[in-house]
Amino acid sequence: MEPRSQRRLLSVLRHILPGAIAAGDLHPNLLYARESKLECSFPVIIGGMVLDIHAKPFTPAKPGTTTPGKVEYVRGGVSRNVAECMSKLWSKPFLISVVGLDMPGELLLEYWKSSGLPMDGILKHPGISTPVVSNIFDVSGELAAAVASVEAVVSFFLLRDTLLNPILGNRTKQFPHLHLKFSMFPNSNFSYCSRNINWIQQFRHHISSAPILMLDANLLPSSLEAACHIAAEYRIPVWFEPVSVSKSKRIAPIAKHVTFASPNEAELFAMANALSSGDAQCSYKNIGERQSVEDLLQDLKPAICILLEKGIKFLVVTLGADGVFLCSGDGAEFSKSYVDTGSSSSGLRLCEIVNENFPSKQSACTINPEQIKNHAYILHLPALPASVMSLTGAGDCLVGGTLASVCAGLNVMQSIAVGISAATAAVETRFNVPHQYDLTRIAGDVKRILCAAKLFWIDHRQTLMQRRGAHEEEDTERFTKISIKLMELQLQNSQLLQG
Repeated sequence: MEPRSQRRLLSVLRHILPGAIAAGDLHPNLLYARESKLECSFPVIIGGMVLDIHAKPFTPAKPGTTTPGKVEYVRGGVSRNVAECMSKLWSKPFLISVVGLDMPGELLLEYWKSSGLPMDGILKHPGISTPVVSNIFDVSGELAAAVASVEAVVSFFLLRDTLLNPILGNRTKQFPHLHLKFSMFPNSNFSYCSRNINWIQQFRHHISSAPILMLDANLLPSSLEAACHIAAEYRIPVWFEPVSVSKSKRIAPIAKHVTFASPNEAELFAMANALSSGDAQCSYKNIGERQSVEDLLQDLKPAICILLEKGIKFLVVTLGADGVFLCSGDGAEFSKSYVDTGSSSSGLRLCEIVNENFPSKQSACTINPEQIKNHAYILHLPALPASVMSLTGAGDCLVGGTLASVCAGLNVMQSIAVGISAATAAVETRFNVPHQYDLTRIAGDVKRILCAAKLFWIDHRQTLMQRRGAHEEEDTERFTKISIKLMELQLQNSQLLQG
């Protein structure tokens, strides 16, 4: 039962704050905030919700006219996909996101309402248009063109000037727990407030009690940092999902807080370069068909070593049809349960059935503790054969399946295998996330994947030294060529003067 004084304070806040800020989420009394923590801790996911429109013609499209075909609305957005996948694997994620009060927003919220998932973290605001991406495919199913309207994700934590300034004015000092900063969103129809209220801070009590926090790189860098600082304060593991090559570079200021990161090959190199100093950059080459996993690892290991050296505990490098590289500086961590599941019972059935088929203590890979020091361990887990219909949600379901398994108490190796199984089911449907998952199939997939896994280890210090040495040689060679060129120019000038 709330104290009378608390109810009065909340009533006052409802009158003086904009509707976008839930007064019930503002806890001026820290003791009260702790008492109101969730009874069970839920994984927290922060990122975007997007409505995808898929248009596929039955015949080749002709410019300037309509073409018969099929148009579908598909629920999307990296964080939304991850959260939906987790919910279908008996986890109960708490999603922090934003939608508008419009038709796309209502369509996206339908699943949340029908599934009984928490909606407290989803900001519904009349001044925001729900992100929509319209995809046009050709007759073969390949993407021909797309138009994205995603301002709401970019402006996640900004409020309109007309909403805030007339109400708060100079009284923002009364709310020191709200993070304010100057900001302006370019190329927008909105005049955003010069004071940016950090929406994340309102859910500090959710993050502080979560078994894990997942962030997607669609968030503004300041929002990523704010969330990571809260997680670091309470020692909550952080999963960073890069989203794209350009946005993956946002890991640079938060790398020391990141426990898990899930890049593809191109994102891996972009992240490594963002964290490298000087001219010591890794070059990514899209090789195409590869002869062996060993050859692929040889190409990727410099970037892997950089990210592990920067403090990221686990790298989950997605390789498409080649599977996944699970990388860590400590191979013994692969067979450990990584989060404290506490009193939450979500996902217990998933944990039980996977352990029945492939117990957590069983390992396809033998690790010698004496070799652990100064080595990076890379576990290759193969992809499974599938009848591919769509690849759009595969990566998100890999992350969602892994997170649900980690939260259920499975070890990291088992969890990645569940993620691969979840991704396989996703590519066999035209939706981003399958309607349902078959636990028996997942358990069988996990056993097949882990029995076929291969363990590699490399001396990451030696790799980094060799890489730095190679760059020093390149610099020396470059300097030598410049010196020779200068000598040639001096000789030519001398000859001209003599002539």
